[in-house]
Amino acid sequence: MLTILVLAYFVFSEFIDDVGFFAALLTYVWGVLSMRLCGLYWQRLYWQNWLPDGSPSLGEVRLKLGSDGIEASDASKVGKYSWQAFSEISQSGNLVILWFDRGQGILVPERAFANEEMRQTFIGAARGHVAPTQA
Repeated sequence: MLTILVLAYFVFSEFIDDVGFFAALLTYVWGVLSMRLCGLYWQRLYWQNWLPDGSPSLGEVRLKLGSDGIEASDASKVGKYSWQAFSEISQSGNLVILWFDRGQGILVPERAFANEEMRQTFIGAARGHVAPTQA
């Protein structure tokens, strides 16, 4: 939009004539459309190749609560998190979030639980192990 205003200023200041204005305007619009199409192309290519069907990020992860922490396992690896690693447990929409810090955590979706009672049992058990943070 600012570019169009600058072009209009040039026309009114007689730096360029009407033909120059329309040529510059056409070039500007062509550039904007080209950049948009290029962006859409690369975004589509990125999403097609970023997470292929066999990606571990799209696979199932199993969480097992224990007295010493949480064990997370998928088809290729197993990771263990001590209860001291978590700072807080919260609920947001249909997610239960086990927070490591302010920006990173383990997301447990609602579909991971058979019913609301199991979800509340999980939250209660996890909160029982996580020490409250000192403010």
